[in-house]
Amino acid sequence: MKASERKITKLFSESDTVFSIPVYQRDYNWQEKQCQRLFKDILQTGKNDRIASYFLGSIVYIHDGIYGTGEKEFHVIDGQQRMTTLTLLFLAIYYKLKGTILGKADKIFNQYVINPYSEKEIKLKLLPPEENL
Repeated sequence: MKASERKITKLFSESDTVFSIPVYQRDYNWQEKQCQRLFKDILQTGKNDRIASYFLGSIVYIHDGIYGTGEKEFHVIDGQQRMTTLTLLFLAIYYKLKGTILGKADKIFNQYVINPYSEKEIKLKLLPPEENL
């Protein structure tokens, strides 16, 4: 196993990559309290010039098979609650900016929420368990 530090925006914006939540993972169960805490932490970090980053926690994912050409699918083993919440946050930012800042909303949507060039029917970057589709 290899651990490495990455910004969440780099993780989500990687081209030809999709993250899937295996069916054996627990369902998304964050309540408003957990979402507000994460959002508050993100805002505090963004407002403080002395803080360069915020540790979101570990996100563990695996890939079955070898990398070939085309889209890589990674199975999220740990961190799916945070990844799902961040996807919802990216989506909320997209809807808030849509129609206000030229191209910014579309960039967020196409970079962090979907894979616009995916050949799959569902183009989401983070796929919920098949039973939730």
